[in-house]
Amino acid sequence: MIQEDHLSDIGQGREGRLVDRMIETGATVEEQQFLSAATLLRNRTSAHDAALQQMETVLQAKSKDATWPHWNQVSVAAKAALSSGDVTRARQWLDLALRYAPNDRELQYVNRILSREEK
Repeated sequence: MIQEDHLSDIGQGREGRLVDRMIETGATVEEQQFLSAATLLRNRTSAHDAALQQMETVLQAKSKDATWPHWNQVSVAAKAALSSGDVTRARQWLDLALRYAPNDRELQYVNRILSREEK
């Protein structure tokens, strides 16, 4: 089991909380790569750029798959891109995820942050 910090330091007044995630045995290779990259981004490792690239590759492959269960994890990639100053990349990923998971609270939260950055 991988224990990870679900919320990054982006934003004010929000406390981080630990969430247990497990990469399931039956997960596809793409899901394993995506979730592993999300973990690397959450833990702020030196593999940050490689993890962003990995997530982008999987997102491009899944861009038309509304049934993919990991759209909510895109918030991690968007926050990482935003913290690196890449507002355009964060917006592209977030818009894609919101298309398939419009009611996800974490995606909505990151969308509000990103909207403030774009002003």
